[in-house]
Amino acid sequence: MGKKINKKKKLKNNVLKWLFSMQTGQTHFKMNNGADATVFTSCFALFILDLFDETGSISSKEKELWVEYFNSFQDKDSGFFIPENYKGELNTKTVYQLTSFCLSALDLLGASPANELIFINQWMRSESLYKYLLENGCFRGVQGSGNMAMFVGIFLTYQYKKNNDEIAAERMKDWFYFHDEHQNKKTGFWGNALSKRYYSGFQNSFHQFEIYNYWNKEVFMNNHIVDTVLNLQDPDGHFAAVPGGGGCMDYDAANILINLGFKKEYNKKKISLALSRLHKGIINSQNKDGGFCESRKHVSAFRNIFQEETIRFVFSGSNPYLWYFRLRKTASSTIKHKSVINTHWTNKGRRWNQSDLWNTWFRCLTLAEIENTIFSSSSDWNFQKCIGLGYF
Repeated sequence: MGKKINKKKKLKNNVLKWLFSMQTGQTHFKMNNGADATVFTSCFALFILDLFDETGSISSKEKELWVEYFNSFQDKDSGFFIPENYKGELNTKTVYQLTSFCLSALDLLGASPANELIFINQWMRSESLYKYLLENGCFRGVQGSGNMAMFVGIFLTYQYKKNNDEIAAERMKDWFYFHDEHQNKKTGFWGNALSKRYYSGFQNSFHQFEIYNYWNKEVFMNNHIVDTVLNLQDPDGHFAAVPGGGGCMDYDAANILINLGFKKEYNKKKISLALSRLHKGIINSQNKDGGFCESRKHVSAFRNIFQEETIRFVFSGSNPYLWYFRLRKTASSTIKHKSVINTHWTNKGRRWNQSDLWNTWFRCLTLAEIENTIFSSSSDWNFQKCIGLGYF
């Protein structure tokens, strides 16, 4: 017991030391060395602090600065939170994502948005909600469609919880009806293509499962979903289609195994073993600077694909399609323009093995959920109470 506590304390100290090395102002943190600080990265930094239960020590004056900072990005006319220097359309993933992050950030600070969420009105009729879900390909499992379904689920739930809005609650009934009707009854995911049965299927569908879990709604085919995810675990304990795992894929897999399997009393022994292996894999992937990255085992040159370790990864398991999919993804990631990860969160990208705020938050969040589930000495992790990523 004592060793586990000491290891966790060491993890926390190392992570926070690295986190504060990224700080450039009271509420500003760089994504990684060489990158810029944005409102997105401020959200990630705050989420890391909150996960380690550090926000309770923030003074009232400091909290006011954080709240003022986040609310400064809210558009009065729409209620959306818009990134700095953003010139695009408002109804996009970038704006939806920042809005959901800012709602979570304000909630954990004990605050609310400065203005009403007017944009929610566009989904307050059944027809408009269905149209949105159809146009974004949520019934076909189109790449990114899980995010778009999750965002509207978050916004409607937030509106209902914060304002006791019964119309928003009715639209959530429509949201669940739509997803129940279109779920693939053979795979448990959304979409019929072969590619939607495995990595792409669980990673995309996880976002809808987040809404199901918050509302404590039954996910059909949950046992089959869990079995599929278990079979994707690589020799090092990770769940991505490239060596070394990935912050998103490993978190998505762990969350599915916990919520759709372990908590449902299904195959708990095998799930516990898989989660323990993932926990060890994540701990072993921590960088020397204290942060976490996308992957320390990223194949940086095509010739490395033929190294024994990479071959062992690609051909793990007995499913030839997964061999092909891993090989294709691993080879694709070696292309020069993919050697740096670029996102809409910052202007500058990051290397695969470079510590960054996003992966540090998600890696630690995965460790927290695993420890909270299968370890007894984990009650001091702090999870968000607001619907969204970080809720557990």
